[in-house]
Amino acid sequence: MKTCSECCGRSCHGLLVNTVARAQELRGCTSINGSLIISIRYGKTVTKELESSLGAIQRVTHYIRIFKTSPLKSLNFLQSLKVIEGRQLYNNKYALFVHDNANLEDIWDFSKNQELNITKGKIFFHGNPKLCYNSKIETLLNLTGQEEDFSMRFTNGDKVACSIMKHAITLLPQKNKGQVLVRWTPVSTDEDDRKITGYYIYYKETKERNIGHMDGRDACNDGWKREHVEVEHSSDKMEETLTGLKPDHRYAVYVETDTVADADIGARSNISYTTTMPYNPSSPLNLRVVDKGTTHMDVAWSPPSTPLGKIFHYKVKITHQRHDEDTCQDFCKKGNHLSGKHEESVKVLSESMINGTGPSSATTAPPPNCCPCPAEPVAFEQDDIDFKSRLHSHVYLHRTRISREKRSIVSAGDVSRSHNSFSNPSWASPAAVYTEYPEGRQAAENITSMSKTDIFKYTKATYIQFTNLSHYSHYKIEVSACHKEQNTCPKDMKGLCQLCSIVPARIEDTTAKKDNASMVVDLKVENIKYSSAKVSWAPPVSPNGPVLKYLVFISNVTEDAKHSMYVLQQCVSPCGSNRSLDKHQFKLKDLRSDTMYQVKVEALTRAPLDINDTAATAIFTTEAKDSEDHGQILLLVPVFLLLAVMCGIFVFRRVQPPKLPVDEDVDPVPDCSVLPRQYMVDPASLRLEPEPPVGKGNFGLVLKGHLQRGSDWVPVAVKKAISPSSQEDMMSEARLMLELKSFHIVHAYGVMIRSNHTYLVMEYMSKGDLLKYLREQKTILETEQVCDMALQIADGMAYLASKNYVHRDLAARNCLINEDMKIKISDFGMTRITEENYYHVLRSQFFPVRWIAPECFNKQRFTTQSDVWSYGIVLWEILTNGRKPYEDLSTNDEVREKVSNGHTLKDSVWHLTDYWLADLICRCWESEDHDRPSFLNIISILQTHASPHFIQLFRCKSFYYESRGQE
Repeated sequence: MKTCSECCGRSCHGLLVNTVARAQELRGCTSINGSLIISIRYGKTVTKELESSLGAIQRVTHYIRIFKTSPLKSLNFLQSLKVIEGRQLYNNKYALFVHDNANLEDIWDFSKNQELNITKGKIFFHGNPKLCYNSKIETLLNLTGQEEDFSMRFTNGDKVACSIMKHAITLLPQKNKGQVLVRWTPVSTDEDDRKITGYYIYYKETKERNIGHMDGRDACNDGWKREHVEVEHSSDKMEETLTGLKPDHRYAVYVETDTVADADIGARSNISYTTTMPYNPSSPLNLRVVDKGTTHMDVAWSPPSTPLGKIFHYKVKITHQRHDEDTCQDFCKKGNHLSGKHEESVKVLSESMINGTGPSSATTAPPPNCCPCPAEPVAFEQDDIDFKSRLHSHVYLHRTRISREKRSIVSAGDVSRSHNSFSNPSWASPAAVYTEYPEGRQAAENITSMSKTDIFKYTKATYIQFTNLSHYSHYKIEVSACHKEQNTCPKDMKGLCQLCSIVPARIEDTTAKKDNASMVVDLKVENIKYSSAKVSWAPPVSPNGPVLKYLVFISNVTEDAKHSMYVLQQCVSPCGSNRSLDKHQFKLKDLRSDTMYQVKVEALTRAPLDINDTAATAIFTTEAKDSEDHGQILLLVPVFLLLAVMCGIFVFRRVQPPKLPVDEDVDPVPDCSVLPRQYMVDPASLRLEPEPPVGKGNFGLVLKGHLQRGSDWVPVAVKKAISPSSQEDMMSEARLMLELKSFHIVHAYGVMIRSNHTYLVMEYMSKGDLLKYLREQKTILETEQVCDMALQIADGMAYLASKNYVHRDLAARNCLINEDMKIKISDFGMTRITEENYYHVLRSQFFPVRWIAPECFNKQRFTTQSDVWSYGIVLWEILTNGRKPYEDLSTNDEVREKVSNGHTLKDSVWHLTDYWLADLICRCWESEDHDRPSFLNIISILQTHASPHFIQLFRCKSFYYESRGQE
């Protein structure tokens, strides 16, 4: 039973096809009522369009004329043609007239169409210099039963060799990346062999099983790539290596002779097919830790972007990054801070982050002290991978000597890259790097092998869990994508081998801390006297990381043992002469006799402390003095009191300076001697504009001015302190800002003292603060724009965290924007540096209640993680175009009470943006600070959603990439 598509057709009127658009009018037509005339002078996809538009035509009632269509190389678009009726003929004679087509080489594949019937009229070909009469036109005449016309022998095929000889070729895929060796026997003719000047190798990628020489080809858009090989008359074998092909891809190849113009004989091989060898896949993408506990870590990833073969499984290695036990820093000394690197960072090390060598054509000129910015990130990454591939192949593979130097034929896509390759041409396509497959193992899921510090697993999934890990320990995870194991291995390998990623994806992370794991053991108080005692303890059995220092707290306990007051805090370093002993000692002095004391010892590691941690404690009572001692002391007390009074009077008179008149009009000038000379601004080099202030800071007004830098005057913002107290605070802020050197932190040039006022000179941010910018927007920002802004703020905060600074006043109003829409963090009036990554408030201060975390209210403690809470509020401000947080609560006291009891803005954020971003913001508002992500974690999430153009600049300017490059 025939379907409609087989028995029904579409009839169209005759048409002059002189453009591709006119050809498209005949799409789907099976019958032409009239004449079909084709003459298209130019076009890039003429053959392809004619095949798709005219390929269904089976019948033409009048005649077909094809002339002056230069792009045509064949008439394959007519291979469905069955009948030309010839009701009306061209010049009353011809049913098919093909003339003056400069590049026409073939008619069609006669094996696919042998049923052409011309009812009336003749066939005539004229002026087609590349169409041979013997092999092409004569075959069509015989197929249609037409008589030979000898004049066609002399007007067609006069510019090509029409006597085609068949010759065979051999294709040998090479182990080097994307290479195929083409081998053939030189063509020998009865004529002068010098007429054969060389050979053309034609090749193209294809998935089809059987294609023709002319399929889809035209003079302007040839899908075949062509390489020329010069003839060697003295050689009995020709061979050439094609390079720059795609690994594990199927290619069609044939070889054709290149002859002089008047040669009448040539040769062309049949089309042969081969598949290039697979190559090392690129690294898996998006490697991340999705869950972790005290003894487990769950890791996930995505398949590689360029597998270069079929991925069979993944090889995963986790390495315990043990601390160097031989190095010990005294963290009790000032200057050695607990940076909390393990808590603050999850380092991802992938191919694109390892410095490589890319082509000069793919980079733009970098700013000073900056990495080159790629014009196209994908090209940059591929160049990076190719560079390391070439490096590996050079280091690990033996080089062989060959009889003559082979030329490498590089595909068009690799031309620019080849200019930046090493000087040796053989390095242009590096050999695959094989690794030995574990002997005697099957490639099943979750194969595990272990060493002292490394754990290996093989899995076919893109997710794996490691168990039985140590709590709060740093691990490096490496994931390589691998092809199936094979026997064809390099000679120096025994057994099976496999192709895996040359550079694995890498990430570092730390398992969760274990509660009370860092508690010291065997706490004892010995040799108790009336004024002294000796405290000793043993180190924790399995602490949350190495112990950096011990804190010893001594408190005076009242009789009811319900209240205590600390009278002494002492730091004890685990380093020292007794470090090799499993015991630490500390002597208490100047105690009161007959008094109950409590001693508490905390072991501090890089793990954060929380309410679940318990310190080891012990209670003891000092001895009482005997009665004789008491009587002697009572007799000596009046004597000592009298001597103390006399000494006090004497010292007071000698030290008290004479009273001088005080000039009420003179304000105290802050001491600038603590600032280096290079940070003091010369008044002659600063010009303040007489305009109204551009803003108001914590300590005074903000003016606009210009600072002389060399021969240029650059715009600056100038903070002016107007009161003595504000001058002192501004000097503190200046000292801090002058230490900060990061792109996303507002730069401070220096301080100037003039007219009894202090001026802090800073970078000028022309667009003002972020809050003002948001409130001026009339539409909601796109997600990419939000990510771009959020990344810049997170990068600045990550830099502050690396320096142990807690900002404490992070808000949209304190983020400034310059004319290039770059965001930088400012206003460091409340910023503090902390030795232990947290800061306790010891006196009453004003704080931004709607931006700070609950622990700031409940514990008066500020940490980097409390800055993360404020960062989440900033993102909420961006998504709402600058709305006031907790706007439904009228007073700050209400906000304080609600937030302290667990209230957040989580319910209002889900409808504002995408799920992933809302989830990230909500994680910033976790009640426990250790559950919030670090700023480095936040950056690693945001950068996958930011705009590509922004990421290029971010790679060059950010602290995130600078710090990771240093690591």
